[in-house]
Amino acid sequence: DIDSIACQQPIGYVNNAEDTDNNCSAVLAIADIICHPQGHLYQITFALSPSPSGSAYGISNNINGETFMLTNNFYTTQGIEIGTAYSYTIFLIDDPDCNIGFESNLVDCITTHIELLDFKGEIHSNGNQLNWSTASEKDSKYFTIERSIDGYTFHPIGQVQATGNSNTIQQYHFLDPELKSGIYYYRLSETNSQNTSRVVSNTISLQRGDLTFGIQNILPVPARIFVNITFNSNAQEKVYYQTYDITGKLMNTYHIDANKGRNTINLKLHNYPAGTYFVKMYSATQGEAITRFIKE
Repeated sequence: DIDSIACQQPIGYVNNAEDTDNNCSAVLAIADIICHPQGHLYQITFALSPSPSGSAYGISNNINGETFMLTNNFYTTQGIEIGTAYSYTIFLIDDPDCNIGFESNLVDCITTHIELLDFKGEIHSNGNQLNWSTASEKDSKYFTIERSIDGYTFHPIGQVQATGNSNTIQQYHFLDPELKSGIYYYRLSETNSQNTSRVVSNTISLQRGDLTFGIQNILPVPARIFVNITFNSNAQEKVYYQTYDITGKLMNTYHIDANKGRNTINLKLHNYPAGTYFVKMYSATQGEAITRFIKE
């Protein structure tokens, strides 16, 4: 059973999504968050409409790379740690282009002892300035600032002592100094007097200077149906990418109208035999970048 008191609806929560690809028959999926009233885990349960083509559904965990076929139209994930992200893609086995994505950078099912008013960031010449404020606090000990370069994996970079107990607005600041150009993601966690910690903020992003053209990550690893290639572009322009097999033979050439900032390519692999492949991306003004992936 879901404890409605212990479970807060997370930021970015998706309770239904419909594929809008004109080449794909309508597919409807619903996802619900199930919070464990005791412990530090949550689960996601998916309910899918009958397949429009009669094909079975598949599901891919875009974070750990696990992909498999679903045996019915209901699926519940294993326990996921509260305060972490999830990212899933549901697709038709016979038509991988027909797919739906569900993701969130933060799921927090624990009621906090602080009332966070805001969490914001500013770019300064000497670093990224993080600012937040609380309307009230109860038994708070300290705040931990966490940083990520991909929006999924976060690491603590500093702590700020909390007021502890307060019914008035409290202001806090933290400077993340001497950073290179690029996109940085931040979130805030709070630790109380019982040394229990939890994420209390949304995830925010700050972009410093011109982005370095390059591939940030490629998931899942290994891949079966598709891979998602995430890359940064410092301009809005056409970017080409090519795939090569392990011998260096050119497989395919594609292009994407990239936006300035973070971009993601969904590369379908149904015509690729099992093996190791390379992806080369290149731009007329930004140069090129190379990475590899494995197809099972």
